[in-house]
Amino acid sequence: MPDFLSWLLIFPILIVIVCVHEFGHFITAKILGMRVEEFGVGFPPRIFGKRLGNTIYSINLIPLGGFVKLGDPKSPEDLTSFENRNFLERLIVLIAGSVMNLLFAIVIFTIIFMLPHARMIGGDIVVNGLVPNSPADIAGIRVGDQIVALNEKRFDSFKTSEVRLRKLVDWIDEYRGEEVEVIVKRGSLSRLGGISPELVTSDVVNVVPREIDPSPQVVVNEVKNPETEISLHDASKYLPNIKIGDTVQQRALGVSLGLVNFRTDQVTRPLHLALVDAGDAIWNSVIVASVQGLFSSSNSSQSGSGLMGPIGIAQVTGEVINTFGFGEIIVLIAILSVSLGIINLFPIPFLDGGRVAILVIEVLRGGVKLSKKIESFIHASGFILLLIIILVISYSDILRVIRGDSIFR
Repeated sequence: MPDFLSWLLIFPILIVIVCVHEFGHFITAKILGMRVEEFGVGFPPRIFGKRLGNTIYSINLIPLGGFVKLGDPKSPEDLTSFENRNFLERLIVLIAGSVMNLLFAIVIFTIIFMLPHARMIGGDIVVNGLVPNSPADIAGIRVGDQIVALNEKRFDSFKTSEVRLRKLVDWIDEYRGEEVEVIVKRGSLSRLGGISPELVTSDVVNVVPREIDPSPQVVVNEVKNPETEISLHDASKYLPNIKIGDTVQQRALGVSLGLVNFRTDQVTRPLHLALVDAGDAIWNSVIVASVQGLFSSSNSSQSGSGLMGPIGIAQVTGEVINTFGFGEIIVLIAILSVSLGIINLFPIPFLDGGRVAILVIEVLRGGVKLSKKIESFIHASGFILLLIIILVISYSDILRVIRGDSIFR
């Protein structure tokens, strides 16, 4: 599919995930007996609208999401109004959007795991590259080493390859700043041409993982500031396809890892195990990654972008289709759905989390609400702040597109 056509898919994707979010607010408000004046797909001006009961269901011109308009109080005693309901009921409605985003992603991932899908089984964790003078290099770890165990914790008890890799990363993080005993095998990699098993050796390497990851480093020809720059010569030993201008983010050991000697099986999962897999995928691959991305100011050469605006999401959509195929769009929708839910819970005025914060302030004030004027000013300020953030992020996205950089570099 041509890039510009795949990029256009951002519009239906945004409509789906935002409308799922708004449906969470809508359905909980309806269940709790609150008046919903309008459920809109897209943003005004309105193209079409039909009233069913007390609610107008509309289709609007700007295809960037959707909205729910809750009824204003007709009187101080009007309990069909959101404003006149108690703290718990309003809280439920406010967080229901993010909860619906999460449930939507769980359903998608559960269905995916219940259908036949490829899964890497077994495999040996190998060191594909390492940065000179990194903790791994100083300790004597070499490219091609198979990592067998950390402090006698072995990886071969875990069935799937992705779990083995994740456990290695988790265990390294547990021992940051402490000396770790790493058992490695050398000389047995089939990718090196079928070396005889008799040549396999096992060694114990003592390494101290960094307590804090170093700052991202830009790849340059000549290093002037080692804190923020790394030479192309050194970076290519870490990531072979790296180029000038890319950004390298080292972790605790300063190694890049891979898998060899694994097999790929077509597997299906029963419902209860698919739900477990879905929860695991959402937590480790979506929630943790999203939160880390929110607090990351630079792109890692391995993990892609942190914060992205609409242009960045459009680029991701195009690259997912052209790299992995159209079928992976459903996975992207699930990931973006969870990310939207997380962002909306941040205590920023105008977002759901900001409205929850105002509810908490109301409780701390003994049930005394902020004046409409003050609350409107807070939300307007938050909206302006969000626009500024989106513009800054979009500027970064545009520069990345102009440079021709890939999200998945």
